[in-house]
Amino acid sequence: MNLDVIREMHSVTTEIETWIQSTQFDADGYFGPTGFDRTVTLYETPVEWSFVLALIDGSGKAASFSDGTGRSQYQQLISAIRSATNDQQAYWFYGYDPDNALSVLSWVRENNYEYATEWNLNSFETSPAPEGGVSWLGLVASDKQWMLLLEHNPCNDFKITFHGTADLCALVTQLLNCG
Repeated sequence: MNLDVIREMHSVTTEIETWIQSTQFDADGYFGPTGFDRTVTLYETPVEWSFVLALIDGSGKAASFSDGTGRSQYQQLISAIRSATNDQQAYWFYGYDPDNALSVLSWVRENNYEYATEWNLNSFETSPAPEGGVSWLGLVASDKQWMLLLEHNPCNDFKITFHGTADLCALVTQLLNCG
C-alpha cells in the first residue's frame, strides 16, 4: 500500500469521526443516531450485568434472523447489510457513556467485508463503559446515509437497530426475515 492510499484512508476515517462527533452527539454531549428517515429494531434481548451472566442465567435470547444460509446469526446480519447496501464502503466505530454521563467516541476503523467482523464485538467486553454506562458499536456508510448500531446497556438490554431510508430499512428486514 502506498503512502497516498494510507493518507486517503486516514482522511476518510477522520471525516467519519468528525461527522459522528458533530452530528450524532447532541448539544448535551450524548450520542444518539439522528438524521435518518427511519429506524428499525432488528434484535433486542434483556441482559444482566454481563453477557456471560446473561448466558449463564439464560436471560438473553438468540436472534431470529433467518436468511436460509445456516450461518451464524451475526454473519447473517452483516451479510444482509452488505447485500442491501451493495457492498458500500463503511466504517466501524465504538464508544460509550461513562456512568451515562457524556458520550465518548473511542475509535473509528475502516470496514472490510472480506474479513471477519466478529472481533469488533470484543469491545463490549474489553472496553466497557466505566461505571456501568451504555456502550455502542456502529457501522456507518461512507456517505453517512445509513447506520447499523449495536447497543449494550448493562442491567437492561442489548439492542441492534438499523437507521437509513425507509426503503433500505425495509430491504434489510426483508433479507433477515424479521420485522
